[in-house]
Amino acid sequence: MTQIKAIASDLDGTLFNDEAQLSEKTKQVINDCLKKNILFVPCTARTMSLVDDWLLQHDEIKYIVSSNGAIIYDKQKKKIVSRNTISAENAILLLDKLSLINPYWTIDANDQLYSSQQILDDKEENQFDEDFINHLLKTRTFIREYSTLLSDSNHDVRKIHFITNTPSCKEKTIECLKQFDFIRITSSHELNLEITHPLATKGNAFSTILQHENINPTLAVAFGDNDNDIDLLGSVGLGCAMANSTSGLQKVAHVIIGSNNEDGVACFLQENII
Repeated sequence: MTQIKAIASDLDGTLFNDEAQLSEKTKQVINDCLKKNILFVPCTARTMSLVDDWLLQHDEIKYIVSSNGAIIYDKQKKKIVSRNTISAENAILLLDKLSLINPYWTIDANDQLYSSQQILDDKEENQFDEDFINHLLKTRTFIREYSTLLSDSNHDVRKIHFITNTPSCKEKTIECLKQFDFIRITSSHELNLEITHPLATKGNAFSTILQHENINPTLAVAFGDNDNDIDLLGSVGLGCAMANSTSGLQKVAHVIIGSNNEDGVACFLQENII
């Protein structure tokens, strides 16, 4: 295999197991890659504050791509080096239109998550899983009204997330979103939608990093599990889909590897890269 100089990996469902944890084997393999001067870049839909501490605190991991590519953070310089966000004005316009169709939104703004109180109000009606609700309570601030939040400060909106609790709700939400030309629509779960700036993609962000580091994309490998990783896998010479990935991602992948619960990324890197 051609000498690989850079690695990009999604986190949830890819690098993390189903308990949202990094295994010791995965940590060791990442360290082995870094010792060989291979650039390792976590690329996640999570906002920066919810990225795993081990990754955030690792001195040799230079970049973090968060919010589906809206933000590239240079850990060594301790600053955001690229930002593609939705303006507060456009976010309000979108939410005003969508709230009548789907009131179950979350706003990723300035590294904080703000969710609609109606998610909690309607949790029994929608049969939202208790573990899911507990996760939301730990990671989000619940609000009833978004315009004050977005109007009273210089919030840049990195991502807007909608829970689409049925397939028909998802279809109606997508249809309504098609009227806006300032967004990109993707998904990381069969019943969710993630809205970003058109240039905010993991693939665009990783390509920006590769260009800055003077690394040819053909010498890079990427790993993912969901549809929001499609452009990431398409931006490199070798795109790897997890065994647990969506059919859409598997169609564009060069290779399908083990699952996230089998240390699929670590095993592939150990066997083929290092």
